[in-house]
Amino acid sequence: MPEFPTAAAVLLQIDGWTDLSPTRRSCLKASVRLLPRFYGRPLESIRLAPTEMGKFLGASAAALGIKASSLAANISNLRSIFRRLDLIDTPNRSGEPLLPEWAELRDALPAQFLSMRLQAFMAYCSDLGILPEDVRDPTLVDYLECLRTRRLKAEPSAVVRKVASAWKRAQRQVAIWPQTLLQAPDLNKHYALPLTAYPASFQAQVTAMVCAMRDTGSKGLYHADAALNGKSEATIQQRVKCVLLAAAALVASGMPPEAITSLAFLLSRENIEIILNWHFARANYKKTDHLLTIGNTLRFIAKQVLKLTGPRFEEIAKLIRVARPKKRTRMTQKRERRLQQFDDPDNEAALLHLPRLVMAKARNLLEEGKLMEAAWLAGTGVAIAIILRCPMRIKNLSELELGNHVIKLDSRSKTWTHFVIDSEEVKNDEPLLRPISADLARLIDEYVATYRPHLKYSSTKYLFPNRDHAHRPRVAATLGRAIRDNIYEMLGLEMTAHDFRAFAGYLMLMDDTCTLHDLQLILGHKTMATTLSYYTSFRPQIAAERYNKLLDAKSASTKARANAKFAKLHGTKNKRAKAQRDGGAS
Repeated sequence: MPEFPTAAAVLLQIDGWTDLSPTRRSCLKASVRLLPRFYGRPLESIRLAPTEMGKFLGASAAALGIKASSLAANISNLRSIFRRLDLIDTPNRSGEPLLPEWAELRDALPAQFLSMRLQAFMAYCSDLGILPEDVRDPTLVDYLECLRTRRLKAEPSAVVRKVASAWKRAQRQVAIWPQTLLQAPDLNKHYALPLTAYPASFQAQVTAMVCAMRDTGSKGLYHADAALNGKSEATIQQRVKCVLLAAAALVASGMPPEAITSLAFLLSRENIEIILNWHFARANYKKTDHLLTIGNTLRFIAKQVLKLTGPRFEEIAKLIRVARPKKRTRMTQKRERRLQQFDDPDNEAALLHLPRLVMAKARNLLEEGKLMEAAWLAGTGVAIAIILRCPMRIKNLSELELGNHVIKLDSRSKTWTHFVIDSEEVKNDEPLLRPISADLARLIDEYVATYRPHLKYSSTKYLFPNRDHAHRPRVAATLGRAIRDNIYEMLGLEMTAHDFRAFAGYLMLMDDTCTLHDLQLILGHKTMATTLSYYTSFRPQIAAERYNKLLDAKSASTKARANAKFAKLHGTKNKRAKAQRDGGAS
């Protein structure tokens, strides 16, 4: 592995580049000096490695306290430095000649399908003498490594995924395009084997469990599997995942997959200990919620699937209780740190008015003719506005349906009046009914009438349409990522969609007029215990602020009394008066 220079060393090298003008050298050095602001480390500890510096390309201009144009200029300067030091290659430009075989494909592909990423991949292959018919999955793996180590890219894996997608689209558009199926490299470190890796008997039991959980109760209230019935799809997927994770722990501990023949096999005392200890070690010997979820799945199998009772079940339950993490009485430290950003009133104000900024940017994109980009951005702006007013969970936000969840309770109203979500659609079975403010209703109307029609599946019932499917909502993770990324890009703040629930708690608890019961109702907590975890997190800060206010008030009301005491004890007033007289006499 090559030894990459530190940013401090590069600063010294730039001084020796006398072929450049002093002004140019000064600009390059200013760009290097910007790095500690992003990485939070001194220049001496920052290495100019492409894999590390690629992260800087995803920096927020707002977080760095500079304009977007300045950030772009600094990134360009850093690229120049990297090329000068031969740390990255100069890529083939789109206008430069390709091998005839690649040039023929490029000319045959309609312009709207000729993405810049696909062109860059074609140039890469052409430079290496790789013909179109020789492109295979390993070619993409090599290209990914090139992007990581010899190009400066923020997200090389995302680039390769988009190249694979563009390749598939090109196959549908151009008859002469090679029909080789390309699959982007899977960089996830999977340690769980698929269900098919285990014996048929194990597969059959897992499948039967899934069927029973999906059954809505067709066999009656008193059927043996009645307790299994009616589970949500998310719960079913989680249970299956945990079964595979439990089996994976046994395999990783040296047990052959073919030995795991049944669900009951997972529940021997020895195997439960192996499973939970393995995941405990993998979590750096911490009792985590993930560990508890796996343990609870084993308990669920014992009680609901295998119908174990008596001492055998108690033994299993006892083993699982040992793995239970300490009950959380406050928010996580990460979430508390994110909320500390709003101790700065400017940050708080910026977040409250962010939807206005996002929509203004969307209107500019619309005027520039970038219709789809404007539509996606406007949807993100509306989503942020909604969770500011109604801090619902991201799954409920992404699945909002016009006319079903976003409704007009007042028949005389010309616009939307309420959000209504039934209890079975909410994580904790607490129904949601919230009014929609006039400003938010106008924003939703503007989005639906002006922006949403430019999306491919705008006729769907969902407020936020899916990119690829007419009858599905926008993927919750994708919408959450868009919210997070736009907040970071525009404000320089780190915040997820779920953090808006904590932000609501922060605002309400900092306001003396709001009660804990108000907060419980706004967040839809089933019990006061969950709400108290917010209060526990904010209580020291609230107490400190109230004490400071009390101290300020007491200080102001007792100032005259203190001055009189000081004068009596130390003659402060008499000395000052004497000094004034002496000064006047002279």
